[in-house]
Order: sequence, then C-alpha cells, then structure tokens
Amino acid sequence: MSCIIFSINYFFEKIIYHLTPRGCPIAISPFMVLIELIRLIIRPITLRVRISANLLAGHLLIHLLNEFSFFLMNLNIINLFLSVFILLILNILEIAVSIIQPYIFCTLINMYLCENN
Repeated sequence: MSCIIFSINYFFEKIIYHLTPRGCPIAISPFMVLIELIRLIIRPITLRVRISANLLAGHLLIHLLNEFSFFLMNLNIINLFLSVFILLILNILEIAVSIIQPYIFCTLINMYLCENN
C-alpha cells in the first residue's frame, strides 16, 4: 500500500496516464481513472484477505475435525482410526499450503509492484 501511495504522490501524471485506457472518450476519462484508482488501492486489501482466508481455512478444518475425533473416540475404534488418518492428510495438506502461500504472496506482490511502476 505504501508503494502505491508513494507512486501516486511522486508520479501522479504517469499513474493517471497509465490508468486511462487508450481510445477512451475524454468525457468518461475521469470516471475511468477513478475506477482504476479504486481497483489499484483495493488490490493489496484483497490479497491480504485471500492469504488470510487460505491459511485460516486449513487451521479451522483441522481444529473442527480434531474436536469431532474426540467425539468419535467414544463410539468406535474404526471411526477413530479413520479420523486420525484424515487429520494426518489434512496436516500434510496444511504444510503444503504453508509452503505454497508465501510463493503466491511474493509473486502477486511482485506483479502489483511491477504494474505500479
């Protein structure tokens, strides 16, 4: 967000020129600039929400299944083994997500910064 604000402050004309599509009529150019400026500002917020949701969803699913496995422990031993197996698979999946998410985050940040400059 700070990079976007810095670019808007010091390279305002270049940013405005970049936000106006070619062939756009002069009458709607201010509206197009406003829409593109809002899109530019919202991008880091959506990136943060997306990364948080991806990481939180795995943790929440593991926690819910862990609580459910304690319930199954009283019912049947086969159900317990099944839930432990599913928990193991989810933990492996969560480790994979924790490896992939920083790569996606850095790639998207790099794309946003290159587009902004």
